[in-house]
Amino acid sequence: VGSRVRFGWVPAASVTAMLLVSGGLRIDRPILQGFNFRGGTAVSPELAALVLGLSVYALVAGAGAAMLGRRRLAHSARNALIAAFGSTLVASVVLAVAFARDDFSLTYVADHSSRSLGGVYKLSAFWGGQEGSLLLWLLILTGYSALAVWLNRRRARDLVVWVVPVLAGICVGFSWLLVAVASP
Repeated sequence: VGSRVRFGWVPAASVTAMLLVSGGLRIDRPILQGFNFRGGTAVSPELAALVLGLSVYALVAGAGAAMLGRRRLAHSARNALIAAFGSTLVASVVLAVAFARDDFSLTYVADHSSRSLGGVYKLSAFWGGQEGSLLLWLLILTGYSALAVWLNRRRARDLVVWVVPVLAGICVGFSWLLVAVASP
């Protein structure tokens, strides 16, 4: 009997932690240019690239599993979609904590917040720019996708096999935008 290989939370969490610790941030000194600061720490697109990679895997593996009827591949694609939500959640929490702590070394926080803003306004500054708005939409999309496939994993197995690649395809679009166009 062959051993069972699963795409679990531990590998996804370890890759996410590795990206955060070993190079998830690009650091340079902020300088004043005109009326705005330029430079500073920017969240690099590695976290969004991780979400993109997980989403592409969920799309390709999920489509292959649906067409070929491979149950284990379908489970792997479903787990990749759930792990994409976890990675997006980590990126969102990092940005939200930076806003809450007035961490102006992050360029996105410096551009969209100030010390005089109240708590509700700092929260809304999260999606105040294109980058944060795309990250918020990706968080909502991956959250609902993960919730939908997790809750229906036993009830509607035949349907979930086809739902995973469709939702993963939409996640690929949003995460590609965060990697290629606008990274907070």
